[in-house]
Amino acid sequence: MNRAVIIIATIVFIIIGVIAVITNLTNPNNQPGSARSSSNEETFVRVDACDILTKKVVEETFGGTVSGTTPVKGGSSNTDMLVTACSLTSRDSNKENGTATLLARIALNEIGAGNNRQQFETSKPQDAINVDEIGDKAYFVPSFNQLHILIGNNWYTLSSYKTNVLDGTLESNKALAQKLRFQ
Repeated sequence: MNRAVIIIATIVFIIIGVIAVITNLTNPNNQPGSARSSSNEETFVRVDACDILTKKVVEETFGGTVSGTTPVKGGSSNTDMLVTACSLTSRDSNKENGTATLLARIALNEIGAGNNRQQFETSKPQDAINVDEIGDKAYFVPSFNQLHILIGNNWYTLSSYKTNVLDGTLESNKALAQKLRFQ
């Protein structure tokens, strides 16, 4: 009798498994090309750091004019992530008014997005100060004058200063971040 119970239980288990698989496969959210996967594709947009940190914003922030852009050489890309940097300096005649630098880690797919979310948290130093009202999450690292911002799938590192890279403040970086149009 125990053998019959085991056989019946095994058959019922197999039938329930088959029903679960069929239900999962017929669910429209699990189909290739469904609205769910299409909306995810739209969140992955290639953008360069100099498309976000623009001459106009740096000129408005520091005064003076920015002559040319300075994308940092050596940006990297793979199938998961595009990493670019931009550094712009505003000047009046021979006097520098200020510099802003943006490093952008742009996720190109879900793997890159997961990497950004994980690294954003695990790379956060102990002296970091949490910052509200910017992005989904943000923190400022005073020892490096860097404002780290997580927005959607992308991680940005922003720094601004007048004369020395370490003379920037949380307030000045936050004010600059609020002027940028992050992707």
